[in-house]
Amino acid sequence: MFQRNFDVFFVENFVVFLQKILVFLRKFWTAILGRMRKTVYTQGPCTTENLKCYLGFVHLQAEGADCGPDGVGTGSSIPLERAFDRSANVMLAFEMNGKDIPRDHGFPLRFVIPGTVGARNIKWLKKLSLSHEESHSPTQRRDYKLFGPNVTDPKAIPWEGTPSVQYLPVTSAILQPATNTTVECGESISLSGYGYSGGGNGITRIDISIDGGKNWTQTNIYNENDPYTQRSFAWTLWNYEVIIPLKQ
Repeated sequence: MFQRNFDVFFVENFVVFLQKILVFLRKFWTAILGRMRKTVYTQGPCTTENLKCYLGFVHLQAEGADCGPDGVGTGSSIPLERAFDRSANVMLAFEMNGKDIPRDHGFPLRFVIPGTVGARNIKWLKKLSLSHEESHSPTQRRDYKLFGPNVTDPKAIPWEGTPSVQYLPVTSAILQPATNTTVECGESISLSGYGYSGGGNGITRIDISIDGGKNWTQTNIYNENDPYTQRSFAWTLWNYEVIIPLKQ
């Protein structure tokens, strides 16, 4: 009987003790969160402007698990404003077509920035970090930069002062017919291919010439993108039926 009463007394007091601990923790975290809210409201929400202003961050760096023969790892960076832009669709991809992303495409995690050159889309991602400067990876600092045709001396190339290429240029390609296909004069042939642009810009027209650029016409395009928004990241397919003119 004594043992039972003691157990009841102990349990009841233990419950009261836990309740007091919970009350204390609630007050403690409420005070902490209140200070955090005050700080956030005083300095402003977490935006690119505030990250720049208060912390000096202007780039988001990504680092992959792979490295070259020289031991230097693969890395890249994008402007922080693009990373914060919801319309840019920047993502960490772990699936592809409903399945785990394949090894050759970056399993288990890949940094994907639609509309940018492939070198920015880091495979086998192991680290993301905010920085006040671009990644020091060779593919960021020494590759994917464009210079004028007069820049020919390797020792005089202005690497540091030249921005890294981010967005893909407007590009198109002919897929059909295959290279070296022979077509008789007067014969009809179907041409097809794709076009795309960087930065999410849509394709609104694809021009084609069959006489070396003397005359141009427009192809038929099949655009699953909205060409009037900056969220067009897929290929725009096209085709064109042409009759090879007879020799004059």
